[in-house]
Amino acid sequence: MKMKIIILIILFLFRILNSMYVYNEKYDYLLDKQSILDVEISCIYKKEEDSVTYKIKYDGNYFLLSCKNSEKTYKNGDKLTILGKVYAIQKNNNPYEFDYKIYLNSNGIVNRIYCNIILKDEINSENIIYKIRDMLSKKLNDNMSYINSNVLKSIMYGDDLYLDQDIEDKFMSIGIGHFICVSGAHIILLIKSFEKIVRTKKFIVLKVILLLYFFCICLFNISLLRAICMFLLASMNKNYSYFKRYAISLGIIIMINPYYLFNIGICLSFLSVLSIKLFYSIINSYLKIKTKSKNAFLLSIIDNISLTLSSQILIIPAQIYCFGYVSLMSIFSNLILGFLLNYIMEMGFILFILFFIPYISQLLIQACNILIEILLMLVDFLYNINLLNIDFPRPNIYIIIIYYVLIILYLYDKKVYIFFWSERKLLRKIVKIFKYVSVTYCIGWYIYTMFFEKSIIFFNVNQGNMAYIRDGITSVIIDAGSTRENNAGNIMINYLKGKNIKHIDAILITHIHSDHINGIEEIIKNVNVGWIILSNPIERSDEYNDLVKTLKNKNIPILYIKQEEKIKIGKINVDILSPPVNSKITDSDILNANSTIYLIEWNYKYALFMGDATKNGEKYILDKYLNNDYNNDIKEKLYKINFYQVSHHGSKTSTYEPFISNINNCNAIISADKSVYGHPDKSVVELLKKYSFKIFITEQNGAIEF
Repeated sequence: MKMKIIILIILFLFRILNSMYVYNEKYDYLLDKQSILDVEISCIYKKEEDSVTYKIKYDGNYFLLSCKNSEKTYKNGDKLTILGKVYAIQKNNNPYEFDYKIYLNSNGIVNRIYCNIILKDEINSENIIYKIRDMLSKKLNDNMSYINSNVLKSIMYGDDLYLDQDIEDKFMSIGIGHFICVSGAHIILLIKSFEKIVRTKKFIVLKVILLLYFFCICLFNISLLRAICMFLLASMNKNYSYFKRYAISLGIIIMINPYYLFNIGICLSFLSVLSIKLFYSIINSYLKIKTKSKNAFLLSIIDNISLTLSSQILIIPAQIYCFGYVSLMSIFSNLILGFLLNYIMEMGFILFILFFIPYISQLLIQACNILIEILLMLVDFLYNINLLNIDFPRPNIYIIIIYYVLIILYLYDKKVYIFFWSERKLLRKIVKIFKYVSVTYCIGWYIYTMFFEKSIIFFNVNQGNMAYIRDGITSVIIDAGSTRENNAGNIMINYLKGKNIKHIDAILITHIHSDHINGIEEIIKNVNVGWIILSNPIERSDEYNDLVKTLKNKNIPILYIKQEEKIKIGKINVDILSPPVNSKITDSDILNANSTIYLIEWNYKYALFMGDATKNGEKYILDKYLNNDYNNDIKEKLYKINFYQVSHHGSKTSTYEPFISNINNCNAIISADKSVYGHPDKSVVELLKKYSFKIFITEQNGAIEF
């Protein structure tokens, strides 16, 4: 027995090392290099107006292939010879950043390939699985509306390629998203549908064949593998306990690809079924005892509530960590829509089995069509009255550990006390203290995170600027842009969701350049913004006009500020140091030279934001505030600033030595990506070192948080 365990451990470690090599090292030679590649199309992964993304097989492993403006759409089995390259997916190391590389790996995909030219294609006939999918899809499309057809395909076998995003969001919001993601529930209903057709629970072999057929139609969806493995294990050996089947299924999935452990769908699936096993009978018995009812309808409702509640208990930390909320609405949604959705799924699976029989399939499709119309009306109704999603900041690792330890103590405290019978009194005291301390810590952490946290963050937006200051419930953003489209906005939204922040008091803009403002539109789509603050721009550029138009559509006011104005935003104080009123700083780069310079004070700290000010702009600040006694308050603050965002990403056109030598040698932050414009310049870094600044570069350090 010991030898078997040792062999399994060795195989497991070997598999992990092999996966790490394949996913992270094997294809390094292809990174960022144009290469001629022979690939085979597996399926369409995503379709957009100007591009199609395919899941492809190259060298025995799966990649995503992005093709822009392709005249043809390819299908499974088609072979292409392309000129393309694999781009390195880099982590920016921002708080709560979406790890796209891990996301791909957790779906069994090594990396992305971007196709520049398709040199040759070889059209092959599709395999039988795709032909059946296409036949079924065509039958549904011909006999149902476009929307209803796509909803039914998503519910039946998880084909959400053409599912309306608005409908998908509504399903997720009201807590019934699991119905459009294939899972163990699909397996149970598929088997029930088969048993209704054959009117017997026998034919185990046929059931296994049906499950494997369904697994293929779902394109080998890994979330289904757990349920299929557990069913097969139960069919092969009745002596296998639930937990043994559970462990073997988990082991099989890890052996296939260890990165599946990072797949949120798989994690939620495993946690959910384990949660049902542990808590369903407890909740069900409690509710039945309390109601004392023998009414069949009421008992079915109790069973439904018990199933929904029990499935949620173990997934709560994962749900908050990934989505930022706990959906209490799911209890009501599953109660109201559960029977309808189950009926649609059962009819859909009967259709799935009998779709080749003309009249029967027509009747089933029409029935499904009517039921989906009713379903979508109810989904809209519940979505519009949804007030039961409770938002939380993303928990840290200690909160998650505490939660599961408390669950274990609840389930197994008696067994623990029996095991340590001689020390049970002491153990009870320790457990009691642990519970009080844990609950106090969790409540304290939540209150501090929501209402008292103070921080400043300079985000890594590659080439661009974005910073965030928070003092309790007051928060401001300073610039939000990047040379990478959608980069800054997505980074900020992920951070705000992670902290459960829904309101920003103000966004301060240094100047109207896209690498400082192109993330603002995404931010105001997702959170409430009180004000946009900036100086009257020197040039009314297209970027400025687009920004103003967006702000007007969102009814967000613009506050135009002037030099020497002081703004108080909650606990945050802002001094405007530049540009001058009724004049311009003369420079060949006049827009950058006249960047708005903000001196921000909060929590007894000071931060100086220079925008893209040139040396002439810095010389203006030096002459006006530091070389005379014109404003001793500003002068004193500049002498003790804690954070200095280096102007123009560390370009050699900025960072004027006499100015640097007269401000406090504090933390100097350079927001730049060397590969874009070569920033920061070596001379700027050397100059900052000369005056003993502590230098942080976002490209190297990631987000810099204090």
